[in-house]
Amino acid sequence: MLVTLPEQATSIVTSFQASIPQWQQAVHGPALFLFGFLAIVGTSVKLWREFLGGDLSYPRVAVIMAATMMELAIFYTIFEHGPQWSWQIIDSFRTVGARGAGVSGLSPGDIVGSGINLAWSLLSTADTISSGWNLGNLGTALVMVIAALLIFLSFLLIAFSYMIVLVEGYAAMTIGWFMLSFGAWSVTRDYVTRYIGLLVAIGIKVMTLFFVIATGRALVIGWKTDALTLGVVANPGEVVLSILGGSLMYALLAWHVPKLVASVMGGALHMGAGDFIGTGGMIASYTAMTASSSVSSIVSRATAAMGGGSVGVGASAGGGGGSQSITPTHVSPPSPNGHAKAGK
Repeated sequence: MLVTLPEQATSIVTSFQASIPQWQQAVHGPALFLFGFLAIVGTSVKLWREFLGGDLSYPRVAVIMAATMMELAIFYTIFEHGPQWSWQIIDSFRTVGARGAGVSGLSPGDIVGSGINLAWSLLSTADTISSGWNLGNLGTALVMVIAALLIFLSFLLIAFSYMIVLVEGYAAMTIGWFMLSFGAWSVTRDYVTRYIGLLVAIGIKVMTLFFVIATGRALVIGWKTDALTLGVVANPGEVVLSILGGSLMYALLAWHVPKLVASVMGGALHMGAGDFIGTGGMIASYTAMTASSSVSSIVSRATAAMGGGSVGVGASAGGGGGSQSITPTHVSPPSPNGHAKAGK
């Protein structure tokens, strides 16, 4: 069975999409091992710093471990649901683009098919014009043939741009999943932020391509109408050159505009993703420290109650000295970098 070029373009993307489960299964094991390794390293580094600072008491260790467990739970959840959530991020942009374009979906084959139809219209008109063996008509027909070839290549470039964005999204769902394992340690957590920024950039490219391609459909319909009426117009060469120039400019727009928009908008959203992750870590740390401060207060009061008798005797022997008070550990609000310090 003969496979047409539009079907071939769509099947290339489909083959990449079909390989996603296999690659996700291959990446999950090493990525999970790296997540556990970085979690152990990060926790050890935190405890070692507290040991060097001379503040490795039981309440302090409880605070550190509680905050660390909450952070690891958050980023492990992000890691395990990474493929589903990453595609939902990209697909949300695609849905908005499809709704704005008024279509249910778009495949590379549809774009290539539009280019083939427009090029075939020019070739059909060229065949009609050249039937009389007039040198002027033959020259116009030759220009039409060259224009048809260039128009076809222009739409191939548009389809290729769309294929790159789709395959980039599939790669982010599979190979890029490995980057989420770096969320286990605060030192390497910036890679998670970059991964989220990549997903947003891909989604913006997809949505922008829908905008460019859908807007250009009216242009393609107009060009096809002009191509079919070239045999009756007085200046067919001028019309052919206008169609050729418009097609080339349209292809360049479809190639450059999505990357430009993603680089501008994706940069700002990338910063927002980093702020979101930093805020989440700060909330988790502060919540754990606030909860553990109650444990520290109970331990301190229990210690005071056990030694209360000796304290009272010492106060009486001292002739009315001031009574000893036990002040619970105070936990200050979190600093801007997302960590709270326990006051002494």
